Amino acid sequence: MIDTLPSPPPPAVASALAPSVTACHGEIITRIDVYRYAPSRRTARTRAQSAGEAATDSMQRGQRLDSDTDVVRAYLRLRVGRPCIEQDRADSERMLRAQRFIASAAVTPIPMGEGRVRIRVDVVNEFELVIGGGLRGLSLDELRLGTLDYAGKGRTVIGSLKRGGEYRDGVGLTIAQPGFLGRPATLTVAAAQDPLGGGARVTLFQPLVADGQRVAFILNVDTDTDYQRLMRGEPDPVAVRTEHSTYQAGVLRRIGGVRGRAIGLLGVIVAGALATTDENLVEIAESGLLPVNDTTLFGRFPTYRANHVAGVVALRGLRFRTVSRFDALRAEQDIATGAELTLTAGPSLGTDGPNRDEFMAINLYAARGGAASFTSLGVRFDGRKRTSTREWLAAVGNLRLARYRHIDTTRTRQITISASALQSIGLPMQLSMADVEGGLIGYANSTLAGGRRLTARFEERKLVSRESFWADIAVGTFFDVGRIWRGDVPYGQTGPVMASAGFSLQAAYPSGGKRLYRVDLGVPVRRGPGDAAFMVRFSATDRTIARMPEPRDVMRSRLEAGPASLLRW
Repeated sequence: MIDTLPSPPPPAVASALAPSVTACHGEIITRIDVYRYAPSRRTARTRAQSAGEAATDSMQRGQRLDSDTDVVRAYLRLRVGRPCIEQDRADSERMLRAQRFIASAAVTPIPMGEGRVRIRVDVVNEFELVIGGGLRGLSLDELRLGTLDYAGKGRTVIGSLKRGGEYRDGVGLTIAQPGFLGRPATLTVAAAQDPLGGGARVTLFQPLVADGQRVAFILNVDTDTDYQRLMRGEPDPVAVRTEHSTYQAGVLRRIGGVRGRAIGLLGVIVAGALATTDENLVEIAESGLLPVNDTTLFGRFPTYRANHVAGVVALRGLRFRTVSRFDALRAEQDIATGAELTLTAGPSLGTDGPNRDEFMAINLYAARGGAASFTSLGVRFDGRKRTSTREWLAAVGNLRLARYRHIDTTRTRQITISASALQSIGLPMQLSMADVEGGLIGYANSTLAGGRRLTARFEERKLVSRESFWADIAVGTFFDVGRIWRGDVPYGQTGPVMASAGFSLQAAYPSGGKRLYRVDLGVPVRRGPGDAAFMVRFSATDRTIARMPEPRDVMRSRLEAGPASLLRW
């Protein structure tokens, strides 16, 4: 598919064979050609550099693969008949690289003569297969299988199956369509039936990725039923049945600001949550649910109901730079330097007197650095403040400080500090060292949990494969240290300093892919009751598109959705 002006000038074909340029200078765009390529170690930039061959090929065929180019065009800020603005060109590349099904992207202007250019868009797909699972003994217990590019439309389709044993079997399906209705928006529909519990989610969101965008919006409905496990300092955890539903509708609009300078943002969010807790504890045994004689939760978690309308004010002053070898082995990644501050506040709806409260949230991001080293700080806090007593309810805070440094051409060092805290949560939630993101490897069976957690990770990896290889391969070593404090969560305990160490084998396929496949072997330095002598963990994640990943137990503790989903890059 090719966009073009109705009557291109006669010398267009000849001038299209001229070398491409690297930046726009206000020329009128006469044509936009989109090329999608299968996963390959050749990057989009490399393909775009062969301008003469590319121009001839585009005149004949318009695209290389039988793939949908509309999903790519939805993230282009350039249009036929309009001036070619350099900021729009750079933003288009960055918005494309932020998509999970794209490994690399290049947006290249090619001179057409007389102040005109055509735009060549090269996109190399990410390896689309998604596969995962788990073993129980020597038998397959769980399977996750899907694709990031179903039918060549950039559509994520992932299904899952889980053996339930004495419980029902689990089944789940997630479908996500980026570029929905030709906009830089994503529609996600997910549903799951777990052996115990289940849930469903429908989300339509258009995040504010580039400063040139004027509007961001989100519509979300989410419901979840779960048996929340609780650590009591004993080998066998207990569980309690919880139900949690949320809704969110918000819009954010850019105000003021000019290209290359800070911009302001104003918006409004209407959000609500309903959470209930069954007071009766159970033990999840292989033979079924066994009642537990424990009255700790009786009367402690009444029905949590909240509805708020809140105003959003944000100030963003960010500059973006494309780097590599930070969160991926070789893939390009966009980092942001500068600062962004978002404040949200608003009253509760439908409540009066002593139960009236205000929802408040703050999101702060600050970073500096470049291609050789980079330091970022992210802080996210939200909660309710009761008007009568000024006490905090459902307060959740998380801080992440990360430092990246290239030691040489093959070695990268990363230091990450993470701090999380919960207070007066409306569900029986805990923070533990078992969380993959916020905890320590080797403590998956730890009996210790609390309401505050501090961890630090020191990791260094070395690339051992050459760029000519079909896959990127690296080896790494890491050392983790952390501690948990009691807080005000059920069965909270203050524990000793814990630590673990180990090594990892890391890979990306094909070379230059964003998704990082890891096998980590970790050994707890200080073992407690129930802790294993060592742990092997497999993972496959794309960290290049998340500016501040949060631990899963922290995300689950946020009972109401804040504005963070509207501000992404």
